[in-house]
Formats: sequence, C-alpha cells, structure tokens
Amino acid sequence: TEGFEDLKKSVSQYEPEAVEKLTGIPADELRKAAHLFGTAKNAVIAYGSGITQHLRGTDGVRALANLALVTGNVGKEQGGLFPLCSQNNCQGAFDMGSLPDYLPGYQRIEDRKVREKFEKAWGGELPLKPGLSLSEMFNAMQTGKMKGLIVVGENPIIILPDPKRIKEALKRLELLVVIDTFLTETAQKADVVFPGATYAEKDGTFTSMERRIQRVRHAIP
Repeated sequence: TEGFEDLKKSVSQYEPEAVEKLTGIPADELRKAAHLFGTAKNAVIAYGSGITQHLRGTDGVRALANLALVTGNVGKEQGGLFPLCSQNNCQGAFDMGSLPDYLPGYQRIEDRKVREKFEKAWGGELPLKPGLSLSEMFNAMQTGKMKGLIVVGENPIIILPDPKRIKEALKRLELLVVIDTFLTETAQKADVVFPGATYAEKDGTFTSMERRIQRVRHAIP
C-alpha cells in the first residue's frame, strides 16, 4: 500500500471528539459507525451529488476512496464506491469516452495504437494529449485561454460548486452555446440556445452504475 503513513498523519488530528465539534455528530456514534464499517465483511459506500457539488467535492470523494482502500473494500464483489449521479446515464457516457483523457472503452488517448484505431474508424485526426478537466476548463475561461464553450444537457451554474465563480467564468467567454430541453440558468446566459431532444425522442441505451445496460427506444418520431 502506497501513502498509508501519509494518510495516517493527515487524519491523526481528527479524533472523534474533534469531529464532533465540527459536525455535531456525537463521538460515540462516530466510533460505532467506524467499527461497523471497518469490521464488515463487505462494505459499499454510496454517495450522491451532495458531495460532488460541494466546494471541496474532490477532497470528499478522495476521502471516501481512501476509506474503501484502507478497509479492503476495493476490487472485490459487494464492495467499493457507488456514486449516485444526479443525471441518468453518467456511466454510459463515460463508457463511450466522454472524458478528457479517455476514448471509448477507457482507452488512453496518449496511446498511439489506440489513437490510430479510432482515427481509422472515425476518419479523422485525434489530439495527441488529453483535453482539459472540468475544473481546468473553468480556470481557462477565467484566464481568457478558452474563448468558446458548448454545453449539452447540463447546467453548470447550478450543479457545480461556487456558482459565483462559474458565472464569472462564463461571462468571459466570447461564445456560449447551450443545447438543452429546458431554458436553464446556464441557457439564459448563452449567446445561442438550441432545443435538445428528450430521451423519449431518441434511440440508445442507458447504463447504470452497476453496469446494467437498458435499451431505450424513442416513443416520439
């Protein structure tokens, strides 16, 4: 295990009594919860957007991942992390390559052979390096390095932490295009808005976080 001593050092200041003062949760209850989770044969951590949309959301998810790792609940059946996304088909979108550093099937974009395979299939050239992460994109907007943005079926002003910062970053864009089924807070700030198709108007699949694939057929021609 790498970094275990560093982890011990970082959490050593958070005795249950100290955490009780910060959270209001009784120290005895914290100890009971820790014992229950630590001694369970299999344990799953399910977390929702309350963590990921927090200003320190990345740190929160990392803490949960560390908890799963130190208790041996990663890489086995009936264990691990289970994010409960606020939008449907997040997993399906990830599987299809809607990530800055992966192509479909979680194949690294830096791999030349992988790039060549998709370039041949798609009939075009792919970048040699990964794109920007979501946080990096908004940093680039604030510094003026990113001039335009297309938002599809998303509302970053509401779902991302620090909405004031998000609004300020979007204002710096020269062009903001939003494709959505609703006139969201983000769409109201856009230069161009296109209507998006609902799930009832499209064929495709939804993939749950359990990797269960559900076929979807359009109901409206």
